Formats: sequence, structure tokens, C-alpha cells
Amino acid sequence: MTRRISSTSLLVELLVDLPGVKSEDVVVELADQVLTISGSRTPVESDEVRRSERPFGSFVRRLTLPKGVDSDKVMAEYKEGVLELRIPKRAEAKPKKIAIGGTPQQAIEQ
Repeated sequence: MTRRISSTSLLVELLVDLPGVKSEDVVVELADQVLTISGSRTPVESDEVRRSERPFGSFVRRLTLPKGVDSDKVMAEYKEGVLELRIPKRAEAKPKKIAIGGTPQQAIEQ
């Protein structure tokens, strides 16, 4: 399972390659900032296969997400063997710019 993780000030994005895995065989859970992706890949049954280097069976991956993600607004898509998760960050978790020498009202939110 290949994955790519990127993070901006607005969200955490995760792309996971799951070739040969059906979307109904994938489970995604988020609890206490731990993202769990689990599922199973069934072997291809054929009398002609002499050797296979394609893994099959159950898999589980756990990732600890940064503090401040909004677990109630996770978006997930599964298309052509790629699972894409977008996890937004809460507004209070986003960095703020503070004006130097200004009053608190002059702070600019990023």
C-alpha cells in the first residue's frame, strides 16, 4: 500500500494506492487523531497462474494525524484503486498572523 500525505494550513490530504481492492472491502476510521485504514484483497483465482507476486489478504495501517483536524468533516473518495482522504483543520487550529505594534483588532487571520 503506497501512500502520499500532504498538509496545508487548511487540510490534511492522504492518497493511498489500493490496486485490486474493491471499495466495499476498505474500512476507514478516525478516533483520537488516529486514522486507521483496513481491508482485504482477495487472490485472483486462475488455473494458469504459476507464480504471483501480488500480495493478498488483510491489511491495516494506522497514522497519527496532527492536532486540530476536524474529524466530523472528513471527505473520502475511492476511484480506480486510489483512496483519497481530505481532512480539514478546525478554524482555531489554523495559524494566525499578528500585526507587530498594532492593537488586537489588527490581527489578520490567514
